[in-house]
Order: sequence, then C-alpha cells, then structure tokens
Amino acid sequence: MRSLLVPLLALAPLVACAGFPNAAERAAGRDALRRLQEQSRAGCWVVRGVFRDGTGEGSFVEHYSADGRFARRTEGGLPRGSGFDGARVWAQGLDGIAREVHLGERERVLVEGWVLAGAWDRLQATGAPHGLALSMPGGREEARLRLDPENGLPRALELADPSGTRTLELGKWRAVLDRPQAHEVVASGSSGPAAVWRVTEVRALAAMDPSLFAPPAAPDDTRFDGTLSGELEARLTGGRLFLRPRLDGREVGWMLLDSGAGASALDATLADALHWPRLCSATLVGAAGRGARDLRRGGEVTLGPLTVSGLPWIEVDGARLSEAIGAPVVGLLGADLLARCVIELDLRAGRARLFDPARWTAPPGATPVRFDGNVPCVEGSFAPSHRGWFRLDTGSDDTVTFHGPTVQRLGLARGREDLRTVRVRGLEGDALGDLAPLEWLELLGQRFARIPVTLLRYSRGGLAREDLAGNVGAGLLRGRRVVFALPHGRVVLGGAAH
Repeated sequence: MRSLLVPLLALAPLVACAGFPNAAERAAGRDALRRLQEQSRAGCWVVRGVFRDGTGEGSFVEHYSADGRFARRTEGGLPRGSGFDGARVWAQGLDGIAREVHLGERERVLVEGWVLAGAWDRLQATGAPHGLALSMPGGREEARLRLDPENGLPRALELADPSGTRTLELGKWRAVLDRPQAHEVVASGSSGPAAVWRVTEVRALAAMDPSLFAPPAAPDDTRFDGTLSGELEARLTGGRLFLRPRLDGREVGWMLLDSGAGASALDATLADALHWPRLCSATLVGAAGRGARDLRRGGEVTLGPLTVSGLPWIEVDGARLSEAIGAPVVGLLGADLLARCVIELDLRAGRARLFDPARWTAPPGATPVRFDGNVPCVEGSFAPSHRGWFRLDTGSDDTVTFHGPTVQRLGLARGREDLRTVRVRGLEGDALGDLAPLEWLELLGQRFARIPVTLLRYSRGGLAREDLAGNVGAGLLRGRRVVFALPHGRVVLGGAAH
C-alpha cells in the first residue's frame, strides 16, 4: 500500500488571532520579547496543572531551566511528552516510547518548548505581517508567534506539523517568580476536540536534578515467553509480508506488516467484537491526504513469543483497507509493534522470525536509523549527486516513492521524456506521480542500479514532507533478507535470499 499511516491526536479548528497591523506595533512586540528574555535567564522552575482533551482528563508537569533544558509530561489519557536534556531532543509517541527526534520534528519540539519556557534568546525572531516568524538560528521558519497588541505578550503560537497547522493559544498571563507565565494553553488543529491545559502551580526549584529532563522509561507492556526466537506464520504477496497475530487469544486473519504505519490498525467491526474501547478521534495521514479516525485501546496482540498489551490502534474499514492493499486483510501491524521486538524477514521465501531484543546483538555493518515519530528512517544517496532521508515502508509495494517537494526542489522530473503517469493509492485518497528510471540509489549498505521509482507531482498527506526525500517500499527489498531491530536503532539488509 503506497501510503503512510501516522496517528496524531486530532485537535480543534484553528482560532484566528489578530496580529500587528503595522511596523511600529511589531517593534513594540519585539521589545516585549526582549524583556521576557531578561526575566527568564535565571532560575529553574516547575509548572503543574490539569488538562482536558478528547481522551478525558489528566494532569501534567513541566520542568524548565534557564539554560534551555525542559521536560513536559502528562499523567492520564494517552502518553505525551517532550523535552531537551541539553544534548538530545526527545518526544514520546502514542505507543508510550520516548525517542530522540531528528529531522523537522526536532525543530518543532524545541521551538514549542522554548516558547513555553520563555527562552526567547534561543530563537531567531523576525518581524512578519501578523506577528513574529520564529526559527532556529540560521534555520528556516518553523513557527509564527502572534503577540497581543495591548501588552506585547505572546497570544498564539502556530506550528506546522505532518497533520497540518497546530495552534497554541496562550492566555491568562500572570507574574510568577518575577516572570510572566501563561496559565491557560488551548491546543487546536485541523479537526476534533481541543486540548485545554490549565496551570495550577508554579514554583522555583533550589537545585535542578538533570534526570528531570531525561525521557521517561519505556512502558511495561511487553513480554516474551522465554524462547530466544520464534518462527511466525507468514505469507508473501506481491513482495509484501503478511502475518497472522492473535488478538486477545483469538485467530482473526491476516495483517500487513507495515513499518511505515505509525500505529497498528484494525477493522472497526472486529474491534467491536473484541470490545476494544474507543479512546478519541485521531488524524490519519495517508499518501494523499488526511482523515479523521477513531483510536481504540487494544487488548493483547501475540506474535510468536511476543505479547504486547494496551497499544492504541487506529480504527479502519477492513474492506476499504483490503482494496487499497490489493489483498484481504483485517488490519496493519505497524511500527509501534516493531519497536518492541527484533524481526527478521525473508522476502524471497515469505518467512519471518521474531527475537527478544534483550537477547539479540546487532552485527557489524548494521545501519543506524532515525525516527520520524516512531517510523524508521535511513539516510541514502541517489543520482546524480543528492542525499536525503527515507522512511522504511514495508507497507508500500513501490521501490522508492519520492516526495513531491523533493521532486520539485531537485527537478527530478524536469525535462524528462521517459515518464509514465501512475496513481499512488492510499486510504485518504490518491496522488498522481510519474514512473521513471533512477540511475542509482545507495542506502542500507547496498547499491541499487537502474531502478524504477515514483516521482510524486503533488500530495497533501504524508508524502508531502520537505524534510524527507521519500519512502522506501517493499519493492526495493524484494527477494532479500531484512532485519528490523528498532529497539537497538538498527536495520540490517542482506543480499538476495536463497
């Protein structure tokens, strides 16, 4: 399936905020920001409060330091958190695992954290028609900050992420510890309920424990039956691998192993039969668009020696999913499940073996991965002399699908006469592209020569990212052995399987 499923909590429609109508007011706003900088250069503090969103109610705690470190965590509802420990930027996914983030997500986490911390001196701010444009020093614009013309304090922060523009409205400012503190934050986005965060306590810390900024431990939701590894029931169809997990002890049918899916997905009728409760609405980011889906709290999923409990699952229409994939399935097994095991795939014989990551050692030459959310990405180079990051997407039957912004920026389709129009199908719509030969591609320690790839013309969904070159699909891995060792941050690609 040439699509990417990345669940992101859906938020409410954007709320329009007034900006500065003229240069004089923009200059006054910048003066106010400078005063905020001076007030927040000293001290360490903790902020506590309560929140309410589509999943219910809970509490949060935020730790800040004047040197730019911060950590934000929730208790109750779905796990959420992000932070910067002085060296690493991390974010906690819906699967509960906190990972170091890179690519575009790194800048978004830092900008949001530093705005809430008042660490304005760490950001580059320039005047804009409707407020201030914020970026990392020397980087591209990552956000817009709208200021209140009455007092110059931040009024709304607008950030672009894969699910669309997200807005944080900052209100009820009070002076605490000789610095301004927003006591209400309303997070809103493209659809679904808003998240409202209310501060109940702000206090200084005499000494800051560095461990406060470290990412939280992984959730205790995984167990192995004691064996070193286990053979899985598998089927190879069109170069992609399908597995048969047990859900709450029941045989339910085939599922596509989709490393490009941020969360596993299950047919809604089957989820009802299993009595899996609905959590909230989520945004499904597909190949060519976005759509609202319900998120379910899963029970037990068992694959060979592995059992995982309580993961959030995206609710889908099984018939529509099967049509998009081209094979009958009841759901997808996504990157959230792969993050809890090591799995070896034989994409020639159609076999899969699963290992306990605590008893597996990466071989020399294993390729390190970075994560886009929780989807693995690897760096590669391609003709004529380009480099970029690619998602590993075993749910796609393509070789490589180059994102539209990459095609446009590098002129990959410009002036070519060997293009053939193709349609990339996904759950949230289709996207048009051009099939064309690529002279060479190098990634995962391998060189691929003269391979057919898809050059997307335009996409509004997960294949429209500017910070990723494209997606590597099962078509490129066909006939090979590949090991996903995501708990170790490694992927191993072997030669053709025999």
